[in-house]
Amino acid sequence: MRLNEEKHGDCDCEKYAFTAGRCAVLCLPVWLGCSNESFGMALSSALNCYNFAMSLASLSATDFISIAQSNPINAELLRRLRDLGIPQCYLTAGCLFQAVWNQRSGHPLDWGVNDYDVFYFDGSDLTEEAESRVIARTLTATADLNVKVEVRNQARVHLWYERRFNASYPQLRHAHEGIDRYLVACTCVGINAATAELYAPDGLADLAAGVLRPNPVYPDMRQFEAKALSYQDRWPWLRIDRMHSALARGASELYDHP
Repeated sequence: MRLNEEKHGDCDCEKYAFTAGRCAVLCLPVWLGCSNESFGMALSSALNCYNFAMSLASLSATDFISIAQSNPINAELLRRLRDLGIPQCYLTAGCLFQAVWNQRSGHPLDWGVNDYDVFYFDGSDLTEEAESRVIARTLTATADLNVKVEVRNQARVHLWYERRFNASYPQLRHAHEGIDRYLVACTCVGINAATAELYAPDGLADLAAGVLRPNPVYPDMRQFEAKALSYQDRWPWLRIDRMHSALARGASELYDHP
């Protein structure tokens, strides 16, 4: 699936694609006020914008996986991780969702990918030594790919997170609960290495439309703003949802000060 970047009339469809109906409504006054075209032409343009916005919102799991695996590193990592048999193993984070934004922006799919994140869950041994063995196996199996692979056992993050980041972290029960806690809601995505199934608890519409909202599961607004702005700096067409940010700010204050 190629995300269409076509412009319609004088409106900025990329800006308003996050809400198909709003895009269509906003296009009408642009056409009526800025040209001598008939109302029929204006309506036709608005409908075209509506269809454009809806195409962005219709990114399916199959589309997403196809785009992500068009980066050959992702495809090869998933194959090798499956063969390693690591429990509850997911390829996750920027190496996946950035492929969608890069495709829309005309960049190579691996543009801006600094590392490839792997989450797994093994509660049977929470020692650092056990995690180090899994990390070593993974790095040995992927060394020839010449990319940075970060591997973390989500079962033991709570043991070191507070010491490293000066913030509490709950004890997780599944690998995907680590994915649930990304700062930006639409970036909560992962592909299960064993089943090749997509995990995307917030869906894909915001990701496709480039709408960045704070994650209510982890409402840290200071970190969200920094992360969202860093994404917007690299993909300027992304839009930070300030309404949801304002609502989440109150939740963040409660979260920080129970």
